[in-house]
Amino acid sequence: MQSENAIKKLLNEDFPILQPIQKNIAQQLIENPVGRFVTIHTDPWFYKDFMALIGDAAHACYPFFGQGTTAAFDDCMALLELIDRYGSDWTKIFPLYQQARKRHMDTLGELSKEGLNSYMRHKRADFESIYNKLESIGHELLPKYIQPPVFQQITENPGKTADYVEQHNKQRQLAKRMGISLFVLLLTGMVSVVENNRRTNVKAS
Repeated sequence: MQSENAIKKLLNEDFPILQPIQKNIAQQLIENPVGRFVTIHTDPWFYKDFMALIGDAAHACYPFFGQGTTAAFDDCMALLELIDRYGSDWTKIFPLYQQARKRHMDTLGELSKEGLNSYMRHKRADFESIYNKLESIGHELLPKYIQPPVFQQITENPGKTADYVEQHNKQRQLAKRMGISLFVLLLTGMVSVVENNRRTNVKAS
């Protein structure tokens, strides 16, 4: 991707449908710098009784958890609830707003980075994804006792992200004492062997 010819070659091989605009794409990639994802942990979220931040201005995160817009709307709802309760007493509303939202949104931002890693995963033999699958199955069988993966809970209510992570960490610690982590590690190794054998057979054929 360092030259126009290299970009065109890539487009021709992998994205032939883009041939009519490949010259424009190549120019854009060469002339514009590569952007970077960022996560913002702002503190404080407000200035006296004058202004408060919401959405990405307060807690921008990677897009790989799919909760950025929902989180922004939740900020608005949290503010509206406080306004209904305290009127225009901003010196009370703004600190309560930050207290209710910040720790959850900071945690969501960090999880969004992990979400990127899951999107980049190119193999089935992944410890975390296998563990998450087992937790999903366990939750379906014993919903009162086993918590589903954090990402599954966040899709229902990102406003409690920090609580979900705390509960999930406790569940993982208990599971580790019971030997579940070792079982998942062995299962991951078995899947890896199957994957490698499959690749070998494909190459041989």
